[in-house]
Amino acid sequence: MIQFLSDEIWRIIRDLSKNSGRTRVAVAYFGTGASEQLTFKKGDTLIIAMHLNNVKAGQVNPFEIQKLYDKGVLIYTLSNLHSKIYLFDKKMIVCSANVSSHSADCLIESGILTDDKTTFENGDRFIKENSVEKVEQDYIELCKEKYNPPKHFGKRKKNSDSTFNSQFSRLWFISTKSTYFEDEDYTFLKKDEHIFEKKLQNKRAFELNEIKYPITNRFINKVQEGDILIEVERHKVRAQVFQPIRALGVTFNKVKKTAFLRVEKRKKPIVKGWTVLEKYLRQNGITAITKNSTREIKNEKIKKILLNFFD
Repeated sequence: MIQFLSDEIWRIIRDLSKNSGRTRVAVAYFGTGASEQLTFKKGDTLIIAMHLNNVKAGQVNPFEIQKLYDKGVLIYTLSNLHSKIYLFDKKMIVCSANVSSHSADCLIESGILTDDKTTFENGDRFIKENSVEKVEQDYIELCKEKYNPPKHFGKRKKNSDSTFNSQFSRLWFISTKSTYFEDEDYTFLKKDEHIFEKKLQNKRAFELNEIKYPITNRFINKVQEGDILIEVERHKVRAQVFQPIRALGVTFNKVKKTAFLRVEKRKKPIVKGWTVLEKYLRQNGITAITKNSTREIKNEKIKKILLNFFD
């Protein structure tokens, strides 16, 4: 049996932990509220990345570890651990989730549940082979002195068709037209080009590009690094829609009163005609977006519809 888990992942993890005779877990981080997420018993095993840097960053909470230590749970540290493996009797979950109330309440996690014998045995072997450096009381006390609580805000609401609770990045629909670049524009952009080049995800697939605006443009003063942009480039007789690009930042030339939006653009982007997008939007009941509009798309349902256009 192999089952994909997402929305119900923490309910299933809790149930398996509660009803299993033995729980063994190898996760990188064990944060605030972690001891309440799993039913650890005496003799159970927990392997974590309890490095002092992780403790200082609030990713491993030694006060949560103390609760398990007092129960008789066998706790081990592995500084470069990044796995998230949960073993319950004869079932195993491999997933994205570290253990904390933040993961359970705020983050969207996913993983695979399996009872395949061979796969489970490999997971069991992984736990045994890495149960080496045991955490004792003196090290827990040292970690308590170094611990800094993390700063998490908010709680994820259950998804619905009308709200996705900001699962996606900020999305802008922008309308542009060809703008003349002077030689001094290129000279100006060259100065910090290396900074933005480093932000490219993959230089084989992406390249650095710029869009020029007046320095007083409202959009250019609101867009932020990491925002996703769907660009409609207008020509005299036609308009093209480009596959979403990512904003890398803005460079302002105060002398020339111009601003340059630095973007990560695919070298071979998907390009479609505006009329194709317009028809798609109307089919989905969206009429407020036009080829001349530049606006932030705040409705999560509309975001999803726009992003799906390029699938």
